[in-house]
This record gives sequence, structure tokens and C-alpha cells, in this order.
Amino acid sequence: MMYNSTDWQNPQILHRNREKERAYFIPFQSEDAAINFHGNRGASSFFKLLNGDWAFRYFQRPGDAGEDQLERNTDLTDWDKIPVPLNWQMAGYDYPHYTNVNYPYPVDPPFVPDENPTGLYARDFTLCSAWIARDTFVVFEGVNAFFYLYVNGKCAGFSQGSHMQSEFNITQYCEPGINRLTVMVLKWCDGSYLEDQDFYRLSGIFRDVYLLSRSKKRVRDIFITSDLDDDFADAVLSLDLLRENSQAADNAGKALFKLLDPDGKAVIEKEIGFGVTRFDVHAPRKWNAETPYVYTALEMYEGE
Repeated sequence: MMYNSTDWQNPQILHRNREKERAYFIPFQSEDAAINFHGNRGASSFFKLLNGDWAFRYFQRPGDAGEDQLERNTDLTDWDKIPVPLNWQMAGYDYPHYTNVNYPYPVDPPFVPDENPTGLYARDFTLCSAWIARDTFVVFEGVNAFFYLYVNGKCAGFSQGSHMQSEFNITQYCEPGINRLTVMVLKWCDGSYLEDQDFYRLSGIFRDVYLLSRSKKRVRDIFITSDLDDDFADAVLSLDLLRENSQAADNAGKALFKLLDPDGKAVIEKEIGFGVTRFDVHAPRKWNAETPYVYTALEMYEGE
């Protein structure tokens, strides 16, 4: 079996093969491109937005979506089309369900009904030559409620937590040229018990989906903390960078880290290795709505 009902009815397992959560940032092909992107992620050659029309099929229960439809060479000609992002109820499948106090299904946690509406999404993408030597990730910014991810017919993982970002490293499943993503989305899962709020129950891929190409020697996460006193004179801004190497046998690489002020002046400019590195900025300028002072953090590795 490529999927199992215990996956979405087991509160001990919230995801499989999902990347650990991290701070949001986008890789760029050059320092100049990163500094001058002006909020346009598409300015990065290492970012590919997958929003748009996807092939789609709707079923009343997961078991109705045969495993043969998850294969890489499945004929999508007769599938419907649905915009991504969009809740499938807004495209005429199922219906919005509002309830305030009561659950919209029999209460038997962590179990949910077998009649569990299911949507299959599929679309192809092309992996260009510039991405081949790097790691490829797919990011789902919001899927309600539980979903499996398949790449070229192989199960790459699953996740739940509708309003959490889910990121998967799909490098091992990808090939040069055309590849296929298939996403199997279930309306209900054990997490639905925790997401019972005063709102309409809606389903599907409802936020952006995109690919990222990242260096094999990269900053995986950045932590920013601040220590402010009453007069701000001795305030300290601390940045912890966690840099990792996906090729464990090669730990020799160095990278250059820069922290720039709004005028482009380097406040910090130092080499960093793998592991956690801390930088402190004393008496930093503060941001507020009237004077939005913003620093820019850059990490550069040879070949980036």
C-alpha cells in the first residue's frame, strides 16, 4: 500500500519526511539579485511557483482513489482542472460546512469517518540543468487537512497541520527534464479535532506551492533574538545561524555571511563554517511603523 489509514488517525505521527520547520527565506543566484528582489520571489532563478491549474479528481473516500492514479505515467486527459491555490468547495466539489460548537462528524478521537472526501491533484514540472547538482525542495504553504506527496509515482512523505508550511526534500525522486507531482488530500484527519474552531470547514491546497533549489552546503535555519533595555542604549540583536552540509563526507566548506543596513553598509561580514554561529549587534537600530529600519542578512557560498 502506498497509503494507510493509520497515517491520518494517529496523533503520534504528524508527518513523515517533512523538513524540520525553519525561518522563511529564498535562495538567489547572486548577491545583487538577493538585495534587489523587492519582494518578488520570482526574481530568483532558484524559485519556481507551481500555482495555476492542476489536474484534479474528487472522491468520497480515500480508498476510491486507486493507487494506479498515483503513477507517474497516469493519463490526466480526463481529469478535471482546478486552480491552485483554492479550496475545492469553491470549485463546486463538496460544500462548505459551518458549525460552531459541535464537530461536523461523530466524535471518536483520533478516528474520523471512512466517508472522508479526498482530492487528487497532479501537475508536471521541468527540472532545468542548473538545478541538477543542487537539492530540490517542494514547499506547501497550506493544505487542509492531511496530504500525501508523490513524486514520479513514489511516495515522498505526508503531513498535516493545515496552516503550517510543509517542506520536502524531493531530490532523490527527481530526474532531469519532466517530473510529476501528485498530491492526495484528505478532508479529515486526527488533527481536525484540534482545528475545530468557529469557521467554515474547507479543504484542499489553499496556499502557494513552489519549488526551491538549494545548495548542498547551506544555511538551514536562522534564529534572531533581541535583548532590549528601557533606554535601548545597550540593546543587543543576536543572530544564530545553523549551517549544514547535506554531503556528510565533505565538511570543509566556508561561506561568507553579511548583515547589511538599509544603506547597504556591512554591519557584519565574516566567514562561517558548519554548525551554529552567533553574531551580536550592539545598540541596533529599532524597527517601528514610523521608521521601518530593516537589516538584510545574506549568506553566500561559492557557486551560489
